[in-house]
Amino acid sequence: MAPLEPEQEALLATMCEAARSVSRERRGWFNYSAEAAARDRLIGTGLPDDGIPVVPGDIPILQRVGFVIVGSGDFPQVTITPEGFAHWEEQRRRIGEPIQRVEAAVRQYLDAEMFREHYGAAYDKWVQAEDLALSSDSPAQLTAVGHHCREALQLFATALVERHNPPDVDQNTDHDINRVQAVLDQHAEKVGTSVRPFIDAMMAYWRATSGLAQRQEHGAQKANEPLAGEDARRVVFHTAIVMFEVARVVG
Repeated sequence: MAPLEPEQEALLATMCEAARSVSRERRGWFNYSAEAAARDRLIGTGLPDDGIPVVPGDIPILQRVGFVIVGSGDFPQVTITPEGFAHWEEQRRRIGEPIQRVEAAVRQYLDAEMFREHYGAAYDKWVQAEDLALSSDSPAQLTAVGHHCREALQLFATALVERHNPPDVDQNTDHDINRVQAVLDQHAEKVGTSVRPFIDAMMAYWRATSGLAQRQEHGAQKANEPLAGEDARRVVFHTAIVMFEVARVVG
């Protein structure tokens, strides 16, 4: 079998994760809608209410290799085959150690069309930070990593506010903590009390990551706190994780 493109692997992973996010008895078909524009959409349990964008041709390719079954009609149903789940699980095992699997899963989620459609500016800024963190450990570039991560968090918060429109939200785009808090508070009203402690913990994680990005941005100015390559990797990793977690909770 010819290898899938990374975007097709990401699509299959998104579908498998969505299917596995609910109990087996609640699991159903996805629905596939072809649009007049350059994107199709996939809708179903475990995905955002408005579905996810799909590049035309990717679903037929997944069907051709036996990973999904596609029904007929203008709004066909799509289901993942046992072979599709097995391939996804094997890909996860091949990645390596647990922390590597976590990093790869988060990167795959950020790379996916769903995240990039809703939070594209934040994604692009995060990619800039990642590229710098991997390419150099000069003081100027290490502080630039912090600057890009800080901007990624602010851009993500802005897109989050625009997407969910919480009431009485702080309009200052520099105040990402307040703005994310408003969206999480809005979402917490819709979930059970058992989920609220997780949302509170997520907000504490956001504050810590925002502080980490600021420290990275200004660290080179403090002689007693010189930056190193590991500092850059840390802030890039946790910026990705916290955006991943918030996006997964609120959509």
